[in-house]
Amino acid sequence: MIAHEARWIDAREGSLAPLNGCDVVVLGYGNQGRAQALNLRDSGAAARVRVWTRSGGPAAARAVADDFERIDTAALGEGDLFLCLLPDEVQPTFLRETLDPALRAAGKPGRVGFAHGFALQFTTAGQELRRAPWVEVFLVAPAGPGEEVRTAYVSGGGVPALLAVWHDASGAARARALAVAQAIGALRAGVLETTVADEVVVDLFGEQAVLCGGLSALVRAAFTTLTRAGYPPALAYLECVHQLRLTAELIARHGIAGMRERISRTALYGDVTRGPRILGAEVRMRMADILREIESGEFSREWMEEDRRGAPALETARGDRLADPLEEAGRAFRTRLQSPDSTPTGP
Repeated sequence: MIAHEARWIDAREGSLAPLNGCDVVVLGYGNQGRAQALNLRDSGAAARVRVWTRSGGPAAARAVADDFERIDTAALGEGDLFLCLLPDEVQPTFLRETLDPALRAAGKPGRVGFAHGFALQFTTAGQELRRAPWVEVFLVAPAGPGEEVRTAYVSGGGVPALLAVWHDASGAARARALAVAQAIGALRAGVLETTVADEVVVDLFGEQAVLCGGLSALVRAAFTTLTRAGYPPALAYLECVHQLRLTAELIARHGIAGMRERISRTALYGDVTRGPRILGAEVRMRMADILREIESGEFSREWMEEDRRGAPALETARGDRLADPLEEAGRAFRTRLQSPDSTPTGP
């Protein structure tokens, strides 16, 4: 796969005008759906913001509690712009069997935005969105969870986002994507224009190699090494898990070089001499394999088949977690920190 150039968008390019008069329907009311719906409504850009969720579930109740009008499938044809924030594995079926027929029956053009390009890049539904009646298909992908998207917006800031256009029969897809980015607060922090293919590959790789898969595997291995050697679980958890946030914040604020300037010389020596031993050539080869699996579509096919079978691997992981020594140590540690009787000790 050949990656493309990406560029930061000047905030002055953004305008809320493409959303004026729009009836925006947010599809899904999970963490990202709730955050974007609230930010859109607070921006005052759209004529109205409504929510589609499955009836009877906790998401529907939460949307109503947040004073949103929750619409049923029969009313989907009334919408002008849809933000598809449903789970990746649900999107293809919903787009093909629910949203597309509703728009055709209403005789309306389809305009839809996504927060991740998985369904666009790796499913047949994504290819179908490049045909009529779809006129605008774009991506505005916040680089952070929904809770942070909302918190940053309320505080006057925003979470950076990636922006890409998948299909533009109207000529207005990019402008509308920029309007959404501005309405949810992303332009306050910075928006990087890229392609859907690059966004989805980099996002999946980051999740698997670093942010979720790599990080959790590294933490678990370190915790197990210490506890098997006889060191107390609470001590292992404090050192290998709790302090991650502090180091991550240093890197986010100052970069790796800046982090290294702010730690002890002993820690720095351990960093530069032992880090490469932990993540050596073999790990880099495995990362390259993971990247190839993502680019080729092997991972997406594997995940969709896993979901079709009821996701047994996820159920097994949930069951294993209940009796996990690391999780037990974490629960005890967090309870201790939250206790009003706990007294910090040490320097």
